[in-house]
Amino acid sequence: MMTRETLNENVKKKYAHADEATIDAVLKTLQESNSDFYLPIPSSPATAAVTQQSAVTSKRQLKFIGENPSPAAHRKLSFEERGTINEHLKEQNLQWLEEKFATLHAAWLMVMDSEVIASGDNLRTYPRKEQIHEIISHYEKQPFTFINDLFVAIEEGLANWHPTVYRNDFYPTVSITLRTASGSVEIVADFDTGAVSSFVDYDLLLSHRVIDLYENENVVSSKHLGETFKYVSKPIDVEIKLSNGDALNHELSIQCVGTWSDRPFVRINPLRTALAGRDIFLALKPSIGLDFANRFTKLSPPETI
Repeated sequence: MMTRETLNENVKKKYAHADEATIDAVLKTLQESNSDFYLPIPSSPATAAVTQQSAVTSKRQLKFIGENPSPAAHRKLSFEERGTINEHLKEQNLQWLEEKFATLHAAWLMVMDSEVIASGDNLRTYPRKEQIHEIISHYEKQPFTFINDLFVAIEEGLANWHPTVYRNDFYPTVSITLRTASGSVEIVADFDTGAVSSFVDYDLLLSHRVIDLYENENVVSSKHLGETFKYVSKPIDVEIKLSNGDALNHELSIQCVGTWSDRPFVRINPLRTALAGRDIFLALKPSIGLDFANRFTKLSPPETI
């Protein structure tokens, strides 16, 4: 890589009668024309050392590995195949993704041509199918979407209430209604404060027309109890009924898990169809009472202090 001194010498040979100001003007012109050379700023030895270290670090900069497929090729893939591709991309680019999630403080991010083209700091901003369609139309490629595992984490441990596979163990339950413009379903979900997000059986929601199949759906992957599961994040209106008859509702990004019956969510409770996490109750803010003697969950209006 050519230094300023070397460039000066070369320019002086070519412009033997030129002064320093003229030479500097020539060098600046070369720099502004995006010529492939490095023009160091005169500095102290300490600053020079930092600059050199920065150059070394830059050379080692991580790069995303993976080529975005055509929309037509992506449409031919099954739900499971799309999730498997996402899983492999996460494994290949784990350090790159962790760095991007940390730098952007992102809950999700979208990658096109090895660059982050969109991100959000919560799952409520996760791209909807209309937005994905616009991106596909613009780039003529299928974007990769990744969700930060910290935003769908489930703390590993046993709670109490719904009968589980363990003797005298129960999971607290809560009745929720999941609704979109096309359909709705009422579910008795296991309530887990150890889960950041809420998870529901994908096929159950499909059968009640709460969600629909989208040919360019981005399927993502994560892990629970050491097992990988594939899911899509969908905007769904969640409603809970309070003890006084009132209802609270809020649209949230619900994680819809494919092949639910084969996933780790039913290991502890084979009859489970949904896991209601903290996201629902942090959004709706009810007062929750757990009656352990009668195994009953009471939802009341928020208490004012």
